[in-house]
Amino acid sequence: MSRGIRRGINYHSSVTGTKLQLSKDTIFSVYEEIIPVERAWSKAKVGGDEKTGFAKRYICTVDLTGLDLDTNYYYRVVYEDYTSKTQQFKTPNSTKTTFGVLCDTQASGSSFSNSNKLINKLASINEDINFFMIAGDIVDRGGYEEQWNNYEQYMTTINQKYLHATIPGNHELYHSNSAAYIDATIYNQYFNNPKNGAECRLNSSYYFQYNNVLFIMLDTMTRSDGDNRYEEQIEWFKNVIVNNPSSFVIVVTHPGVYSTGVYDHDAQIMKGKWRNVFQEYGVDLAISGHEHLYARTLPLYNDKTDTEKGVTYVIGGSAGQKSYGADSKDAFDVVIENDNAAGQFSGSICEVVGDTLTFSYYRMDGTLKDTFTIKSKRSIDNNFNIDEFMDSIHVSYDEVAYKSSIAWANNGYGHIQNVQVKLTSLTGAVVNSYVGPASTGILIGTTYPNKNYFYDVTVTDYNGNTYNKRVTKDFDLSLNEPSNLVLTGVKTEEGIEFSFNCTENNTKPFMIKLTINGTTYTLDDNNKILIKDLTELKAEDIELQYYCQLFNGGVNYKYNSSNMQINLPELDNVTDPNQNGNNNGGMNCSFGMSYISTILLAGSLLFILKRKHN
Repeated sequence: MSRGIRRGINYHSSVTGTKLQLSKDTIFSVYEEIIPVERAWSKAKVGGDEKTGFAKRYICTVDLTGLDLDTNYYYRVVYEDYTSKTQQFKTPNSTKTTFGVLCDTQASGSSFSNSNKLINKLASINEDINFFMIAGDIVDRGGYEEQWNNYEQYMTTINQKYLHATIPGNHELYHSNSAAYIDATIYNQYFNNPKNGAECRLNSSYYFQYNNVLFIMLDTMTRSDGDNRYEEQIEWFKNVIVNNPSSFVIVVTHPGVYSTGVYDHDAQIMKGKWRNVFQEYGVDLAISGHEHLYARTLPLYNDKTDTEKGVTYVIGGSAGQKSYGADSKDAFDVVIENDNAAGQFSGSICEVVGDTLTFSYYRMDGTLKDTFTIKSKRSIDNNFNIDEFMDSIHVSYDEVAYKSSIAWANNGYGHIQNVQVKLTSLTGAVVNSYVGPASTGILIGTTYPNKNYFYDVTVTDYNGNTYNKRVTKDFDLSLNEPSNLVLTGVKTEEGIEFSFNCTENNTKPFMIKLTINGTTYTLDDNNKILIKDLTELKAEDIELQYYCQLFNGGVNYKYNSSNMQINLPELDNVTDPNQNGNNNGGMNCSFGMSYISTILLAGSLLFILKRKHN
């Protein structure tokens, strides 16, 4: 199913010496006979669970390569005078990619037959379906051999007529009636997937290319023993995308990045580990299951709709008996819950033609419940010019958020293997770096005023040639101390409400603190604070701390002149030291700063403004 068309076949045998016959016609008038790779396997019962345990058998695998396009193939297993049922598959044509999507068949016994009816319905709706994918939870208990036998017995259409690409879900990781997620060992005995995944998830994570679509099948299920090795899979994932340019990138996982609330814990793990990777590496469509309902987002980038860079996330419904409701719909544009009542299991058909992907969600009665299209982010520019591409590299800056981004032309697909960007300050410190595909640009990170930066860009094409460019950016923004400082206290029935105003001068604060009589208060977002039970108030004991964003460990600015106006309410115990202790009613005191102390805390500059006696 990758370029060069590979088909992996897997079967179990109680004897050695079986052979596989492959033909292009149903009567096998001409056929190729292939000797499979055999290995013995068995698994003991788990604890007192009598449904577990796998007797010794031989796992037989065959990798078919060099197959012709748009061709029906038939195969069967023979041993002495025994011949198995004939099964078949069809290789892709070169014009379009059509596949069915199933999630959570999660059945046992004859209940698999209802999922098989769903497959037949989808196949009747679109006769061009080449293969089906199942996004995990194929059976209810991976450790129960009987359920795998039921899957083979009742899911006849998918097993005898179609290629299918699968991943394990949490239920394949249940090796007994325990709720512990063990591993994909048992799943791996039933599916001969491409062995091109990360070493820690070999066979349960893999990729393949089908025409102009790159499919990445990710086993992201957590393990109860904590052996999750996310970083190993993430590095593998990045390399797969960089080295396999495709018009569309489709990722399939069991738990998704976004949840309707049923499995929010798993979604939070996915979001923390995978969301930014999916965004950065240009995933178009992320399909998941796990939640037994249908939901989809608009294209999202950093949780916001972005039709150019966003990833569309789909929870693909329930192809089995279970059906859940939704606790939360915030991230989703469409949510269809409890949709398989009365046996109305659900699935989808996805079709890719040229630069357009169309995804359609159906109930088992053939009712179309949702459909949407995605345009490719990538297309090959036959007039691509590397000099023009390098000239297009430019930097922009958000003065409010202190964020810089670097961008380039969007015609690098098919020509540029990767782009490396390194953001360096004049002191030589590397502030941030990026290596990834030739997307249209990236947010490189936080940069600050009064600092010069170098953006060193290295572009590598698919011939291994490298091209370098240095872009210099001087963020020439003056960073001055706040001016026109006014602190006002107003007496209310509840206490004294203080409010603070100033001219920020590019020093937008993220926190302001007020200290009175040794007690420190944090002003709210409106720069106000209500202080109750204030029994003593002396103007000289008022201190204001003003925090503004600065580069972590960067320039240490010193300020030696400022003014602040203090307006205090009329209180009997308010004294003005310039009036020898006499009460002057409402006070209006101005002062120059006696000192300024700059303290860098987690990238923040702290101004301490103290009243100076006049």
